[in-house]
This record gives sequence, C-alpha cells and structure tokens, in this order.
Amino acid sequence: MMGRCPFGGQTWLYLNWLRGFHRLGHEVWYVEDDATWPYDPVADTITEDPRYATGYLHRTLSAIGLGDRWAYRPLYRGGDECFGLPAGGLRDLYRGCDRGCDAPINLCGATVLNEEHALAARRVYIQTDPGTNGLEVATGTVKTRVALASHDTILTYGALDCGVPRPPEITYLETRQPVDLALWPVAFDPGAPPSATGSGPARTWSGAARPTPGASTTSSSISPGGSRSAPSRTPWRRSTLFARTTQRKAGPHGPSPRSTSERRRCWPSSSGMLGGDSHGR
Repeated sequence: MMGRCPFGGQTWLYLNWLRGFHRLGHEVWYVEDDATWPYDPVADTITEDPRYATGYLHRTLSAIGLGDRWAYRPLYRGGDECFGLPAGGLRDLYRGCDRGCDAPINLCGATVLNEEHALAARRVYIQTDPGTNGLEVATGTVKTRVALASHDTILTYGALDCGVPRPPEITYLETRQPVDLALWPVAFDPGAPPSATGSGPARTWSGAARPTPGASTTSSSISPGGSRSAPSRTPWRRSTLFARTTQRKAGPHGPSPRSTSERRRCWPSSSGMLGGDSHGR
C-alpha cells in the first residue's frame, strides 16, 4: 500500500519488513498489484494516474537499496501495464520460474488475490489489524473469510490468548512487527523538558503531565476526570492540525473517493480543543 497510500505510517510498516527480509539474506521484491486507485498528495485526490505512486515507490525503495526490486501494476487502468518490472516478469515471480518467489506475503491483506497470484506455491497473509479481522470472521463476514481462505499461512499481530473469537477452521500463527533499528537513529537530550501525551473518548491533550523518570504511563491508566482537566493545566501552545475528509466524485470507472485537506490551528483550553482556520480565526 505504499504507492496507494503514500503516508509515513504505511511506509514505515513496509520498509521494516522489507529491510528485515533483505538483511536475513532473502531476495526481496515489493509488489502492488490490484485495482485500487492511489492517492496523490500533490493533487490532493484519489486518481487513476499512477505517476506519483510509482515515483514514490522508486524514491522510497532506492533509499534502502531496493530501487530495482519493485513492481506496480495498476489493474484499474486495464491492459497489462506494469511499472518497475514487465508484467511477464511479475508473472514469473508468482509462478516460481527460475528465480521466482518462495511465497507472496500479503501484508495487511492489502491485495485482493486474483488468478495470477494463485500461480505461487504458497500465499502468506500477515494480519496487522487483528481485532477487526478477528471479529469480522467471528460474525460471519463472508468477504473476510474468503480473503483468509485464499492463503496457506495466516500470521497475526494479535496475541492468540487475547480473547478475540477465532474460528477453529482457521489456524493463526503469532508474530510481531519487525523494527530495523538502523532506520531509527536516536538523539537523546537529557536536558529536554519532559512531556506526555494521552487520548480519551472525546479529547486529545498534550504536555499536561511530567512522568517520573523510568516510569511509563498508558492512556488506559489515566482516569477520565484527569483527561478532562488536563488542558486547564497545560501551557498555551500553538499547534497545527491537519484533518482529512472524503467526498465522492465520478470517475471513468464509477464513483471514486476524493480526499480534501483542511488546515486548522488549535489551542488547548479548559473545555478541550479550540480551533481556528488556517488564518487563525
């Protein structure tokens, strides 16, 4: 999904997996091969134009030494168009010809498998949002069950004893998000002022607490009353909040969501967050 959703969170999720496999000695390819339109942050819209997506993939993967190991096939455009790798080469990867892959790894379940994906000897699904998928399977959501059934191995970030219902016909293996520490250089300043963040059902606050050195605080350990009163104890600081909404617009293949961004400045107050528009109103 790095090309489809070129945001920091998605990018870090995939880069750590790619780097991890690569550093273990595997030949790694990153592939996006589906019919979903990508988001173009320059045009600020969902689009059928793949130029931003493919450019982003090339730049991002080049930064970790995989600039020649990616493929992007925009099935939403029809035909056999493929970037980074010819469509025939992509099919060879699936099929296992010569140096083909051992198994495609469907990270996040972001790809809806098609008949060409079935050419692979094995298909692996890594479930990064285990709560949602687990509950969908337990409540009989057909789409989720079909997606999982089309894979040979299913791994989940969720703890197997967490209490989420798991149907007996699906075997889950537990895993965790890999983190390549080389991608996370640390600059520690012991003189930096302490701060804390937390979130509640209706408010977000920051800078209201000074945690004891060596102690950790989670949002679940903060009482609702403490969260509500936190803004009144917070120094006044300006910050910028970006909010994104989704609208529908017609496209050549039917309605497609269009994303628009709104920039607002916010100030903490005793009643929550006070907002203004991009001009400070």
